[in-house]
Amino acid sequence: MRAKDAGANDKQESHKAFMRRIARRKPAADILSTYNGSIITLQPLSDAGREWIAENVDSVEAMNGEAFHCEYRMALDILEGAIAAGMRCMDSTSGRIAEVA
Repeated sequence: MRAKDAGANDKQESHKAFMRRIARRKPAADILSTYNGSIITLQPLSDAGREWIAENVDSVEAMNGEAFHCEYRMALDILEGAIAAGMRCMDSTSGRIAEVA
């Protein structure tokens, strides 16, 4: 049983090392959008994404920590503006990234 425990510790340790390595990388996108039924969650993943949302989104009361919750039609306008400003926006479901070409 100890060998099994040692293997579990090795896996846990390599997962921690993996997460540290990922945390050092530049985010793949600046803003992540997540579809939650009638509500869309927009979450900044980079400093640029945080700054853009702070400067361009009026409804600060809809913020939950760093995430911003809004209706679908509002999210489209926000994401179009973010993309036009050079932000990279990722859909959490498909993993697709939208950006200015």
